[in-house]
Amino acid sequence: MAGKADMAEGTGVMENGLNAAMESVRRKYIEKLAVQHGDIVRLSPADGEDEMAETTAKSLRGVAHKLAGTGKIYGFPEISEAGYSLECALREGTAAPVDIGRRVRYLLNVMERAIKTEPAENGKEISGADMAPQPVMAPASAPVVLEHDLGKPGLLVIDDDEGITDLVHSLFDPVANITICGDVASGLLAAYETRPHLILLDDEMPGERSGMDLLQQLRDMPITANVPIIMMSANDSLTSIMQALVSGATDYMIKPFDPATLVSKATGLLKTYRTRILVVDDDETVRDLLEHKLTAAGCRVDAVGECQEAWDLLEKESYSLVLLDRMMPDLDGTILLRMMHGDDAIARIPVIFLTARRSAADVVDGLLTGATDYITKPFDPDEVVKRCMTLIKAKKH
Repeated sequence: MAGKADMAEGTGVMENGLNAAMESVRRKYIEKLAVQHGDIVRLSPADGEDEMAETTAKSLRGVAHKLAGTGKIYGFPEISEAGYSLECALREGTAAPVDIGRRVRYLLNVMERAIKTEPAENGKEISGADMAPQPVMAPASAPVVLEHDLGKPGLLVIDDDEGITDLVHSLFDPVANITICGDVASGLLAAYETRPHLILLDDEMPGERSGMDLLQQLRDMPITANVPIIMMSANDSLTSIMQALVSGATDYMIKPFDPATLVSKATGLLKTYRTRILVVDDDETVRDLLEHKLTAAGCRVDAVGECQEAWDLLEKESYSLVLLDRMMPDLDGTILLRMMHGDDAIARIPVIFLTARRSAADVVDGLLTGATDYITKPFDPDEVVKRCMTLIKAKKH
């Protein structure tokens, strides 16, 4: 109970303190803008330069991409627009150096306005020396694991943009154990080692492999196959969005996004991490489908094919709800339900019958036996998830 209270309290702190958290991380973002300003100056083509080296253009596009994805988040929409304009020109590879130079100058101009009009955290204005070119840092090769609290769910953030990772840390530190990775390789390792309850994944990552490649690999790994994954990308094409969703993304957020929207989506998934559901059905296809859908909703799921297996789990584990097929090979589902009602420790767990027996008499008999709800097969899996969440929410209140 203490863990749930802590979670609720932390969620309230996060939602109510969104503006305060944004103000703090915004100051940090302003300071990093000065460093990025220096990087752009160093990477930009000199006046009269006919062409830009491919590696230099790629590095410059990387900086522009990050600015395009974060500027508006921190209240600077012009930075996002200018960064996107430069990124597009560099991606297409057809823009003349003079056009690249013009877009660079505009981006630098809007960055300077943001830097000079926003006081730094220590109250001093950022000087020109702060905007001097800085060496480009290589992406992190190992995950940054922040201090963990066993009472919190795990949140894995895979994004090479510190503007995004700083934001996520500021918003979710009160309610989640956060692990931050800056590339695909370290993200894959962290997913395996930390077993997160939610993953935030950028699409465009350093190196040859993309976030989309990692998404597909995560869905192929048994330990992450059903973990909710929110893709975060500046790519707003319908084709890319559909590809991500078809590949297994739970949601897709287009950068720059509203931080409040991220809080709402992620918090909803993190809130359910303590929700554990037992699925009892002898049809493996039904078990797999419901396990996938319920896990995508943020729940922990155990799925078994016999009533005896279910009873063994009920005696030693704690569940928020049971989805129970009536027609089972070893025992009738109603017998298992009566056994549950005979044990004070588990009698109050809500049970939803999930069965092909659909006559009015069967429904009445199931409800009189003590089922909380009765769903007939074939069913709409999304409707099943909705009814499960409604019952669990009602039980908590």
